[in-house]
Amino acid sequence: MRRRPPYEASPSELAERLGLTRGALSARLRPMENDGLIVRGIEPADRRRVWVRLTPAGDAVFERHATMESDGEASLLSAPDAIERQTLAGLLRKLLLAADQRDLGDHAKQDGKA
Repeated sequence: MRRRPPYEASPSELAERLGLTRGALSARLRPMENDGLIVRGIEPADRRRVWVRLTPAGDAVFERHATMESDGEASLLSAPDAIERQTLAGLLRKLLLAADQRDLGDHAKQDGKA
């Protein structure tokens, strides 16, 4: 959602990026809208097109969360030494490649059934 000012996206785009259904996303957006963290609007040129935009308050909450997340990651990654971090990176890379291969296999199976 924060790719470009004014940090807006369509609900469909947000749902896809977050791996949620549109209904599940809507349920999550409602309290954020009630708290003044986002606003929803309709595109004047095409009233079928809806957007979600962070408010300044929402941007501030996001920045606080991102900073806390970054600090937490830095703290977590300071525990292993350099060699252990290298080993961890290699193992994570191996897992990601295996997951990608599994996903490719799943897509190939689906394409074969179509």
